[in-house]
Amino acid sequence: MKILAVLLLLLVLQPAMAYKVETHARLSQKAATCSVLAEQSFMEGLGLEGLEAKDPLWSQPIKKKDDESEKWFIEWIKEYKKTAYESTIKTLIGWGAKFEDEEFLSRPLNHFFDPVNGRPFHPCPFFVHCNTSPDWALEDGNPRLDLDDQGQSLFDANDRLRYALGLADKDAREQAWAGFFQSFGMVIHHIQDMSQPQHVRNDAHCDSFWCKLSGDYNPSYYEEYTNEHRKEILDQYA
Repeated sequence: MKILAVLLLLLVLQPAMAYKVETHARLSQKAATCSVLAEQSFMEGLGLEGLEAKDPLWSQPIKKKDDESEKWFIEWIKEYKKTAYESTIKTLIGWGAKFEDEEFLSRPLNHFFDPVNGRPFHPCPFFVHCNTSPDWALEDGNPRLDLDDQGQSLFDANDRLRYALGLADKDAREQAWAGFFQSFGMVIHHIQDMSQPQHVRNDAHCDSFWCKLSGDYNPSYYEEYTNEHRKEILDQYA
């Protein structure tokens, strides 16, 4: 019975990504190198050594809302980094951009926004709640949104930035910086998604094995093109 439930879950929660996860990471890292984050004087003003500086504390993942997802994230980081024990700000941003698609199956369902009808992914599976990409990424509004299963929004990143700038303990500040830059990468992911036509037209797209089983196999040629030509695209920017 449990196996059947898992199979049904996989069939319904079909991944829908605007870019391949590695392309998301590379785009985000390129954006960082073209931004003020690449200016040494700016980073030193924040008490940081630079975009490429390594720090062993930054090998630790940010805290999650529950122990199970935190454990999963730690294992994911180990697999992604292999034997590395140090990381850079640039790496953290890339992790965040990848993790936004890979944390759990339902997360990508919050990566859509139909501006014509003002709605999220539709139809949304009955056992999850789909949010628009702006709501999920920002968690703003009045009163402020506080969405279930979302601990990596811009609002959360702002909290971590405040801790990074204000905590007295150096190790705690550096861990807060790590959390900020990972969350920052996850928010950047949404800017990329909103530039992908299928994510603003409610066009489902999936190239996984499970979509073949369910009859919903519909790969994105946009994703394939940007993934195949990723280096050429990124090389156009300084």
